[in-house]
Parts: sequence; structure tokens; C-alpha cells
Amino acid sequence: MALEGIDALVLAGGKGTRLRDTVPDVPKPLAPVLGRPFLTYLLDMLAMAGCARTVISIGFRAEQIRAALGTIWKGMPLAYCEETRPMGTGGALALALDQLRSERIIVMNGDSVCRIPFAELVLAHRAHGGAGSMAIRTLADTGRYGTIDTDADGRVVRFAEKTGGGAGHINAGIYCLERGILAGRLSANAPSSIERDLFPDLLPLGVRAVPAGEPFVDIGTPESYREAAECLRGLGARETGMFDGMQRGLQGPARLGVGVLIAGPDHPGVLLEHRSDCDLWGLPGGQIEGTESVEHAALREVLEETGLQVRVTGVQGVYSAPRHRILVYPDNGDVRRSIDVALTAEVEGGELRGSAESRDLRWFTPADLVGCELTPSSLEVVRDYFLGRTGVLH
Repeated sequence: MALEGIDALVLAGGKGTRLRDTVPDVPKPLAPVLGRPFLTYLLDMLAMAGCARTVISIGFRAEQIRAALGTIWKGMPLAYCEETRPMGTGGALALALDQLRSERIIVMNGDSVCRIPFAELVLAHRAHGGAGSMAIRTLADTGRYGTIDTDADGRVVRFAEKTGGGAGHINAGIYCLERGILAGRLSANAPSSIERDLFPDLLPLGVRAVPAGEPFVDIGTPESYREAAECLRGLGARETGMFDGMQRGLQGPARLGVGVLIAGPDHPGVLLEHRSDCDLWGLPGGQIEGTESVEHAALREVLEETGLQVRVTGVQGVYSAPRHRILVYPDNGDVRRSIDVALTAEVEGGELRGSAESRDLRWFTPADLVGCELTPSSLEVVRDYFLGRTGVLH
């Protein structure tokens, strides 16, 4: 979990003026891509990386963003810092500093996405010290962006304004910074820019460049917004489906289920199944039948879906928040709200095998989860488990 113990700030307060005609009804961070708000993909990445807490800097149509995202995202607490007037990226960062609790923080733009190298950013910062690290992208045409020069050791030495195009490095808008170094360098009372006002001041202290992975897109213009769906598909995202019931305003009767975190004697991590019904990875488990206890249902579901005999060792938590648990079943269109008890278990016997409900079974450590798309409901549970949280009530 690359961001364990680290808070993040997502800058999402801009007006998105160039995108207004294309997406007139929502602020730019909520512009829909593949059926859900763009900003939610960034929150998914932060949650998967184990981010302790994310503060979202908001301004334009702030209440829409609050209403869309709530205060918990897939197990990750959310907080908000609202601008009363446009403050730029630097002013927004200064306003939010008091809400960021960790000494090392992640700061990222809320209108661009790429394969974010969270682990590499943190490791580069730890290895070299200084003010922090930043993700960069290499583009054949940098015309829309300012460029970045680095030395042979990967240290950022210069920022340049837009130069009219050509190949070069650009700022990907993702930073790992020391919160203590930022104090006093930006004003919470005046607009400023991270790129123009903060980083030139930080370069003498040391800022490391870390390459970000393909693909990359921002949604600042109608043209780039139209490219966002293809970019996100390249990052493993897909159209909304089984788990988008709440986004579609659906309601259904509650269903009590169980999910099981199985630790193998010869395998690190937990066992996940590649589900046939939604093409996502998730925990073994299912619905508790009429006369079953939670434990008996867990033993039955695990045996049916994995071929393993397990012993229940504890209760991870109870997960009932409806945001990611109003399900639309693809085979018949039924809508159910899932309330799940998550248990921990150990393997006692049996032989690992798949079933009609799964396409694959595999053991996952936190590192293995990079690039793996889990069901939203399982992601909450797995994230808490790898962060050592038990007795969770969501």
C-alpha cells in the first residue's frame, strides 16, 4: 500500500471554462466518462494505493461535488476545502494545508489522469530527501503545456513556459511533497500557482522527476475530453454496470451477504476470484440463505467457489454503505442492496479449483493489486484488511 499513512489533496476547484459548452450541467471534475464522474477514477487510484485520507479542494459548484462523492470513498475518508473565490492551484494548496495531517502528502490535479507512479514518487522522495518529487510525462508535442528540464540524475532544474510545441517533458500534475517545507511559501489569502510560484522556490531544495506511465490525458478542452474514455479504458476502466445502481438512482431490497478474506498457508495475501457476472475481481462469498448462520454461509460459498475448506478466524467488519452496494444483476436486471459481513479465514483442506461463478482464482498481495480492477464492494474490504483495520463498520 504505497500511500499508507499519507494524505492526499486533489485540486478540483476550477471552473473549466473551455469545457462548459460540452459539459454544461456539472463542474469539470464531475464530467462523465464511461458513465461516471471523471474524478471518481482518481479517487479509485488513491483508495487502491492505501491513501489514509483525501482532501478535495472545491470551488465552482462545490455542493455538486460534495453530494456526488460523500465522505467515504471505497473505505478512504474524504474531506473538503472550499474556496470562496478562485485561488489558483497554489492558493488552494495553502488553504488546505491545515486539513492535511501527514508530514508527507500527495497533491494532484483533478482534471488529468495517467498510470500514476505513487510508489515511485514516495520512494524517490525518501531516497533523495529535499522538497519532494513530481510525476512527468514525455510528449511528442508539448504545445499546450510548459516544459520541464532535468539533469542526468533526474533532478528538476528548470520550468519553462509554453514554447509552441516540440518534444519534451511536461508536468503530469502529481506531486509528493513535504508539508512542513510548504508552510509560509504560499499565501492562503491570495491566488497563486504551484507551477509558477511554488516550484521555482523549491528547486534549490531538490525536486525529483519520476516518469508517469501511459496513457495520459487531461479533460481541459473538448478535444481532450473526448479522448478520456479511451485513455481510461487503457488504464483498465470500463463502462458502468453491475455496481452503478446508486448512480442511476435505483433502489432495491436489502440482501445479507458474506465475503471471505482467505489467507493461504503457502501464499501471501488473500484469495480473489475473477467473477463471471461482472468481469471484475472480488472476494469469494455470496448471499446468506434462509436457515444459515453467517459462518455456515461463508464455509459453503468458499467451498462452492474455490474448492477449499476453511476455518473462520475472525470478523473483518460489516459493510453496508449503499454508494457501492446497490447492485444490478446482469442476467435478469434485478436490483439489490448488499449488506456484507466480511470474515477472515484460513485454509484447512481441499484443492483450489474454479466454478461457474469465476473465470480465475489467484492469490494477491498489495503489490499484485496494481492494475487489477476489483469490485467496488470488495475493494473497501481488501483495503481495510491490508491496512490492518478490523472491526470495521461502514
